[in-house]
Amino acid sequence: MSIEVKWCSGCRLEKPVEGFWKNQGRCKECQRAARKGTNPHASNYTAWKFALAKFGLTPDDYYRLYADQDGVCAICRKAEPERRLAVDHCHSTDKVRGLLCRKCNMGIGLLGDDPKVIARAHSYLIA
Repeated sequence: MSIEVKWCSGCRLEKPVEGFWKNQGRCKECQRAARKGTNPHASNYTAWKFALAKFGLTPDDYYRLYADQDGVCAICRKAEPERRLAVDHCHSTDKVRGLLCRKCNMGIGLLGDDPKVIARAHSYLIA
C-alpha cells in the first residue's frame, strides 16, 4: 500500500495528502504559518514568483543564491528571518548581483546605486 503525496508550494516539500486541505496548493502547516505571519516563504508565493520572473529567476534560482550566500545578506552578512532577502540588481542592465536585506538594499538604492558615492560614504565613515 502506497501513501499518496502532494507537493507543497509553500515549503516546497512532498507531504501526505492528509496534510492538505481540499484543493489547496500549500500544506496545512504552511497555511497556518502564513495566517500567523510567521513563515515568510509561505505567504504571497505567487506574487513573489512573478517578481522573480522579471529578473529571469525561478524560485529554485533564488534558493540557490540564498544557499550560496548561507542565507544572509551579501553586504552585512546578517540573516533576515522575518522576510525574504531582496533580489539586488543593476537598474540599467537588470543583471542580478545577489540577495540583500531590506536595510542594505534600501541603503545602496538611496545612494543611487552609484559606486563612487558609496566609496565616498565608506571614506567618510572610516575617517
